[in-house]
Amino acid sequence: MTRRRLALLVVAIALLGLAATAALTVGGRSAPDDERATTPTAEDSDPTYGGPTPTFEEGETRDVEGNVSGGRIPVFTHRSARIEDLVTPVVVKPVRLRIPTLEVDAPVGGVGIEPVSYELDVPDDERLVSWYQHGPSPGAKGSALLAGHVDFDGRAGVFYRLRWLDPGQRFEVGYEDGTSRTFEEVGRRQFEKRQLPTSQLFSEDGDPTVVLITCGGEFDEGRRSYSDNLVVYGAPVASS
Repeated sequence: MTRRRLALLVVAIALLGLAATAALTVGGRSAPDDERATTPTAEDSDPTYGGPTPTFEEGETRDVEGNVSGGRIPVFTHRSARIEDLVTPVVVKPVRLRIPTLEVDAPVGGVGIEPVSYELDVPDDERLVSWYQHGPSPGAKGSALLAGHVDFDGRAGVFYRLRWLDPGQRFEVGYEDGTSRTFEEVGRRQFEKRQLPTSQLFSEDGDPTVVLITCGGEFDEGRRSYSDNLVVYGAPVASS
């Protein structure tokens, strides 16, 4: 074989190699080293779906929880199926709510959902605060819901002054075991009742949050009901 033919053969082989490389990269570019996919870690940001930002603990993986077509994505975790490994969570019930700046010192009782209207089954007593007992207790992970009347049958309700609780002001929850915990208002929103973000208010995941809720907006004399809900959000105060 002459040197000229050998050189042409080498060039042809080199061109075939370039063509094969190009064929492998069609439809996308090769990522630089600093852009190549890596295994996600707890520090990586994750997508949200209208619900709380997911949180991770070391060695734990969870699905995102939020609104999807009016429903909820359940939170799945890997747990042992052995009966001896199952642990029933201990729930310490709240029994007292104190808001010093509003002169509120009221008993707290557990309630559920009214089966016909699917609304919180708040008793006909303007002096009581109702805790949704199928959700978290105040201070536990997720949203603990405490509801009260703004007024009832012409009398001011326990949450009549809630509209005047300002960010940074504190309230205290007392528990059945004799302990108490202090919370601080971190936000306040008013929603039309049909737009109330129930998946957030009844969340069992995310940072510990206490939700104080009452009626607001315009009063409809015909329906004997307010148009809106006033929602106050509280976060635990760190122990000193």
